[in-house]
Amino acid sequence: MTLAGQPQSTRRLPLCGMHKILLFFVVGVAVAMTVAMMLGLTPIRSSVCLFHAMTGWHCPGCGGTRAVRALLHGEWAEALHQHALFVLLLPTAAYAGTSFACRRFRGRHLPGGRWFERPHPYVALIALATAFFVARNLPWPPFDMLAPIPR
Repeated sequence: MTLAGQPQSTRRLPLCGMHKILLFFVVGVAVAMTVAMMLGLTPIRSSVCLFHAMTGWHCPGCGGTRAVRALLHGEWAEALHQHALFVLLLPTAAYAGTSFACRRFRGRHLPGGRWFERPHPYVALIALATAFFVARNLPWPPFDMLAPIPR
């Protein structure tokens, strides 16, 4: 029980004025950037990754921006080729974010949403990203297909 006498799972958390302004700003910038990318108004083509330039390896996030751009243009195969882990985990991240938003604004999670409050999914994500990092830098098939295509 909480101080208000409600169980914690149904309690609504207050959102102060500064957090509202920050939330609207972040959402507004994200929407504006998404629209700009969809219309092709951004100068994002191919950027230089310092990690790749210095080591010759592809970092766990390498190809993520190109995957997002391909997804926004409806090129699912291209997005999978640029960063398969990101594309495959996107529905899980969307569900976790929606569950957190429901908890924040409605006072309860989506079904199974409490699982994301535990440390286990984040430990699993770190292990998966590490395995993906190692696999995409192996030089022989089929692992070499995980490396992003430079554009």
